[in-house]
Amino acid sequence: MAAACSSKHHWRRLFEPQLAPSELHLRAMLGVHYHPHDLAANVKKFMQAHYPDAAGNETLIGKLVAVIETEKANPQHFHFYHACNNQIAFAYDVYTALYQALHADAQWAAFRPDSEHFRKFTNIDEFIAFYSQNGKLDINNNDEHYHDCALSANVFLFGNHQAPSSASMYYLLHNKVSRSVDLHELFSSLLRPFQVSAEEITRLLAIYQLYAAQQGGTLYQIAMPAAEASRLSYAAGSAGVLNAWQTCHDLPEIMQSLQAKHGGAGSQLHSYLSSLQARVMVPPHLRLAVQAVTCNQRICNRAAMLPASLATKCR
Repeated sequence: MAAACSSKHHWRRLFEPQLAPSELHLRAMLGVHYHPHDLAANVKKFMQAHYPDAAGNETLIGKLVAVIETEKANPQHFHFYHACNNQIAFAYDVYTALYQALHADAQWAAFRPDSEHFRKFTNIDEFIAFYSQNGKLDINNNDEHYHDCALSANVFLFGNHQAPSSASMYYLLHNKVSRSVDLHELFSSLLRPFQVSAEEITRLLAIYQLYAAQQGGTLYQIAMPAAEASRLSYAAGSAGVLNAWQTCHDLPEIMQSLQAKHGGAGSQLHSYLSSLQARVMVPPHLRLAVQAVTCNQRICNRAAMLPASLATKCR
């Protein structure tokens, strides 16, 4: 188990003086160009500097400002950012449709199809111990079944902007994904226990082609209570290695410590904010607060487009 975090203050204090984590990151990255009381201007300035092709999309800028406003309005939650291409987003919609039917809850969201690989871990420390062989090896997020449990995510909306393969914003804007999938194979394996016919799976793939194939990338803001974030996530670097701050891998505690240092713009702090990622366990039985962002004017409710018989079979 990793060393305990040095700071024991209540984690809510990290938001004094009301800077959301993504704002803290923006301030560090923009430096003297940061506007203390103009979030929209800061978002647009960052986009102009690092994603100029999308900086003129005022609808997108508005959506990005809105998700940071959600961070500010919900300091009791910790927020992660994860993005993917339209193919994986459609798979997430199918998982979501299944679990909405199972839980009879239209707000449920799921990013993994089942809990099989989660059962061996009760918390993130057990997960870290397993994938590091009790600290003997660096964690590698390409190890077997790692991705069946953990999402690669950013802690800040614009996190890791200098490393496209680790930046959710890059995946959103370029409709990218780090691991491709065969949707037919994925859905056949997932739905076989529910006796879903080959014809229904073919119909599902046709829905993807009709509604989702041209959608572009999707970015998800995933929120959970801070205590759950401490239990289910860790501070990561490239390829999932531990990226501790002063021996601490607990993300809410790290954010509290970083917030306390926000007055100084030291190179160490800037470097850490630039490199900080997250790996977060997202079992489908866990209720999450999720917002989705696309570059389009409208976000399609793909889950509602699924054949009704599919949800019926999963009750």
